[in-house]
Amino acid sequence: MIVYPIYSYTVFAGALTTALLAVCLLMSRTPKEDIYVPYNRARKLLGVSLGFFAFGIGCFVVFPLRTEAPSYASALNLTYFFWAALLFGYSFIQLLDRSYFCRERSLRFLLTGIAYTVSIWLFTCLTEGLVRRVALIVFAGWFLVETLLLVVRFFRTFRRAKHDIDNYYSDRTALFVRWLHISSWLVIVCGIAGAFLAFLPSWCNAVFMAIGIAAFTYIYISLQNYALNYERVEASLFMDECAADSPAVLHSGDVPEFLPLLDRWIGDNGFATKGLTIIMLAEILGTNRTYLSSYINGTFGKSFGEWINGMRLEYARTLLMSEPQKSMEEIAELSGFSSQAYFSRLFKGVYGQPPLSYRRQNR
Repeated sequence: MIVYPIYSYTVFAGALTTALLAVCLLMSRTPKEDIYVPYNRARKLLGVSLGFFAFGIGCFVVFPLRTEAPSYASALNLTYFFWAALLFGYSFIQLLDRSYFCRERSLRFLLTGIAYTVSIWLFTCLTEGLVRRVALIVFAGWFLVETLLLVVRFFRTFRRAKHDIDNYYSDRTALFVRWLHISSWLVIVCGIAGAFLAFLPSWCNAVFMAIGIAAFTYIYISLQNYALNYERVEASLFMDECAADSPAVLHSGDVPEFLPLLDRWIGDNGFATKGLTIIMLAEILGTNRTYLSSYINGTFGKSFGEWINGMRLEYARTLLMSEPQKSMEEIAELSGFSSQAYFSRLFKGVYGQPPLSYRRQNR
């Protein structure tokens, strides 16, 4: 088997990069408040995951396994990919579901990893030829199944989290977790590729390693930045303020008592309040978040954020016509949008053209 020089360089770079990122994740300082416990746990899980990558890649730097023992190279690839991919999955889910990484699930994960590691190396060491190759293919399939199960769980958790965020904030705060969606696809691609790269030539692994370095760096930077917005995401996912005299859920045919207050609030352009959340509106109406969210979703067929931004856009459209001297920044500010760029993007999506062009055409 030919080992291209570029393979040796990328493997060394991959081992060094993942080791540095793992150390940074495990040693970096983060807030100690209780609300950051899930974040810190997820950060450490991700650090350990990158540690497995660094160890596995480092073995290829020290030992010429691809040329002298390709079967052992495949087994090593599958082993560290198995541990790393599952830890990635648990880390991401932990960021959106603080109860996911419990003691029972942790024990099951640990036993599964140990069983996989012991089994694959027993078959690799005690068999040879076609039997060994078939066994490695079976273990690659096992790895794919475990990965896909985590993928399904993650995307379910992500959709639920995005729905909760949209039903909490009026601004597009769901963008705070978008990096998780992108990162999960990167991990999926890397994980599936890892199952097949264990049997492919060195140059394929070199290309994969270069892509992996970029992907891991992106995930690391995104996770560190996520800490800046973590409290806001946590508030939308786990806080539930309830008024003592209000029902928790809206039932079919119910007429909420807060409707007169809501109509007055809309008439006073309360929706133009910047940074508005459903908790703030629930307090104004004397109800609770769950009940109000149920009413908005059922009556208007929209999330809280979509409903608020719909009224803001209509108000902005009126201002564009009635206040021709005002700039786009002023219109966005008066309508309650967090930025002029965000306002323009939403306006174009609804009305088919930027607000300035709309004003010129309809003046």
